[in-house]
Amino acid sequence: AIELAARVLAELAVVSPGEDDPLADPVASALVAVAAPMVVAADPRMEVALSVAEFGTKARAAAREAAQSGAASQESAAVVAWALARLSRSADGAALTDRAIAEGMLREVMRSGGVDGLLSASPWVVWAALELHPEGELPGEVALRDLRSATWARQIGDSVAGTGDQDYEGGIVLTAEATPPNAAHTLRALSALPAMLGDARVTPEDEVAAELARVRRSLRFVLQLMFRDEEAYLARDRDRAIGGVRPALWEPVASTDATAMGLIVISDTLRAVRARSEQ
Repeated sequence: AIELAARVLAELAVVSPGEDDPLADPVASALVAVAAPMVVAADPRMEVALSVAEFGTKARAAAREAAQSGAASQESAAVVAWALARLSRSADGAALTDRAIAEGMLREVMRSGGVDGLLSASPWVVWAALELHPEGELPGEVALRDLRSATWARQIGDSVAGTGDQDYEGGIVLTAEATPPNAAHTLRALSALPAMLGDARVTPEDEVAAELARVRRSLRFVLQLMFRDEEAYLARDRDRAIGGVRPALWEPVASTDATAMGLIVISDTLRAVRARSEQ
């Protein structure tokens, strides 16, 4: 997995004619800035380690420049804030600068968007807040709890049991229209919640069971989106499809974005449960 990630980053660093430069996009820059040092640290001896490290350095500078320009949308600003918050933990001369920028961006995102704005900036806004303040007082705690309540208010629950829509149980619908839930809405909203479940400041001990039950219901929908044996007949290549996550229940293809976010949701939930069981 590390070798494949390194190859992807190395290929992204080479911009061919007709391709978009990832460093011209704030979100792409932010994600590359976080991914590159993780990959290099996992295997510093790999052949492309130097080029990936240089790409990560350039991406970090591009993300910082995008942050200081103030031109990023609310969603993009949340991604950049999380990336800089994550990078601020590194032991280098730019760490304090990155933290200060991330703090300012996060405050602006949380202040300006209301609950709907925070939903559109999920999961990045939650990740950024917890990354900047892993212990002690958590600024914006009330806003994060309101965000979680708004997410659960949009979760499809028992009302669909025994109906033709029962496969949608656990899905999150963020739009005002009563459309069927899809991976984009459900996974982006849900991926912010395991981190909150694992943090006792946001989820006190007496709330853990109820929160875990709600997360479990949505994980059921994530599994429903996944290619398993019973859905494999839909796929052109069964072996490659198994484990992939579909954009929607009616889609016969696996999505890279949905699969990646599904993996994050499940992994983070397991991590959160482990953390709470050890407290």
